[in-house]
Amino acid sequence: AISLEENLKPKVQTLRDWGFADSQILKILTTHAVLLSYSSDRLNSRLRFLDERGILTESKLCLVSSWTDAKLASRFIELDDARATPVPDSQWLKDVGLEDSQVAEVIAQCPNLLDREDTEKPKLQWLKVLGVDGSQIVRAIVELATVGLEEHLKPKVKWLKALGMTDSRVATFIVQQPRIMGSSLENDLQSKVQTLLEWGFDNSQILKILIREPMLLSSSSDRLNYRLSFLNKRGILTESNLCQSIQLTDAKLEVLLGCSNETTLEPVVQWLMDLGLDDSVVAKVIARFPKLLSLSLEDNLKPTVQWLVDLGMDSVQVANAVSFPRLLGSSLENNLKPKVQTLRESGFTDSQILKILAKQPRLLVYSSDRLNHRLHWLGER
Repeated sequence: AISLEENLKPKVQTLRDWGFADSQILKILTTHAVLLSYSSDRLNSRLRFLDERGILTESKLCLVSSWTDAKLASRFIELDDARATPVPDSQWLKDVGLEDSQVAEVIAQCPNLLDREDTEKPKLQWLKVLGVDGSQIVRAIVELATVGLEEHLKPKVKWLKALGMTDSRVATFIVQQPRIMGSSLENDLQSKVQTLLEWGFDNSQILKILIREPMLLSSSSDRLNYRLSFLNKRGILTESNLCQSIQLTDAKLEVLLGCSNETTLEPVVQWLMDLGLDDSVVAKVIARFPKLLSLSLEDNLKPTVQWLVDLGMDSVQVANAVSFPRLLGSSLENNLKPKVQTLRESGFTDSQILKILAKQPRLLVYSSDRLNHRLHWLGER
C-alpha cells in the first residue's frame, strides 16, 4: 500500500511547489492518478522538462494532464542528473520557422510527430507556402498529422481552387476541416458536389455552401439527398431562399435529420400550418429554430399554445407569437409563466400584458435579467 504521509501528501505538495492550485491538482489526479505512484525524482524530472518548454503554464494544464505515462515514457530518457531530455530532435520544427512556444505546443498535443520528420517537415513547409501561419500553424500541424501530403492535401487543394476558392480561404478551410481533407476526393467530395449540381445549384452557390457549411461534404449521399429533399419541399432550396438554407448550421441540420418523418417531423409541420402559418412562414420558423421539430407535440408545443390562448390571444395573435419559435422551445413552468408574473408584479394588468405580448411576443424569450433591466429602466422614467 502507498503511504499517505510519506508518499501521497508529499506528491501533492510537490505539485503545489511547482505552482499548481488545488483545483488544478484535482484535475491531474482525477485523470492521471498514476502520478502519485512516481518517485519524487521522476515526478520532479518530468515537471522540470515540461516547465522548460512552457507546458506547465495554467493554459497548458489540460494538455499536460492528457499525456499518458506510456506516451511520456516514449518521449524521454532519464539522465544521471535526473533531467529529462527529448529522445527525438525537435530542431526541425524550429528550422521551418516555428517559435519556441509553438514547438512546445506541438510537442504537448502531438509528441509522436517528432518521430516523423521525413513526412511532416515537407508538409509543414508546404502549409506555410500555402499561407497557413500564425495561430493556425500549430492547429494545422496537429490536426493534419495523419493526412498525407501527396495523397490527400495537394489534390484537394487543387480541387478547391478549381471551384473558385481563394488561397486565403483554402488555407483556413484545410485547417478547420481536417476530416474532409482526409476523405476520398472522388468518392466523397466530388460526388457531393455533383449531387448539389443535380439539385440546381451553380458553382458559385456550391462554393458558398462549402465555405459556410463544409460539413455537408461529410454527410452520406443518402443523408445529403434526404436533407436537400426536405429543405426543398419547405421552399428553402429555391434560389431566393438559398441564403436562408445556408444559415442552417450543421448542428441545426443534425436536429432536423434526427427527427423521424412519420413520428415527429411531418406532424409538427402540419400542426404549424393548422395554426395559420403558410408554407413560407413555416420554412422560416424551421430554419430559425429547427430544434422545434424535436419537441413533443403533446408535452411541449400544444400546452404552450393553449397557454397563449388562455392568456386571451386569438388565432392571429397565436400565429404571430409562434413565428418566434424560441418561445415554443421555452419551458412553460420555468420560463414563460414566470415572465408573465414578472410583468404583473411590475404593475401591468392582464389586459395590458395581453396587448404587450400580442405585439411583442419576443419579450417572452428574453432572459429574466434582460426583462427586469428593461422594466427597471422604464420605471425610472
